[in-house]
Amino acid sequence: MKKIYTKNDYKKRNTKRAKDRLKQRLLSKEKAKVKRKRLMGVSVVQQREQRENNKYESLKAPTNFSFVENTMEILAYFENIQRHINRRKPILINLKEITNLTNDAIVLLLVLVIFKKKDLSTRFLIRKKKKKFTINLTKHCVYLFSK
Repeated sequence: MKKIYTKNDYKKRNTKRAKDRLKQRLLSKEKAKVKRKRLMGVSVVQQREQRENNKYESLKAPTNFSFVENTMEILAYFENIQRHINRRKPILINLKEITNLTNDAIVLLLVLVIFKKKDLSTRFLIRKKKKKFTINLTKHCVYLFSK
């Protein structure tokens, strides 16, 4: 009975496979090393927050968030949000850098997010200063809660 493992074809294939696996393993180790160095000195809470923020595509709102005073910028911002909704991308609506915030723009933003939404799997996260408001959309109801 001949042994399979002593044939030249097997030996060539096995050595090539071993080289490829070694190369991939070394690349993975290097990536892990870079990631560890980048996160060194960062608290666990900040790491979790960074991971959560990376899930969403951040859309910064205009500093004057008033539909009456700043109509064109607000409309352009809403069109940008609508484009992301149509592409079914998770969105982070960042309201941290707003100086002027009025009720009319907030109402229009909520209407855009809740009622013009095509895909229910798209996630929205609205952040304002230190409070975090999350809008969860399910098939039957809409939840807006503060974390």
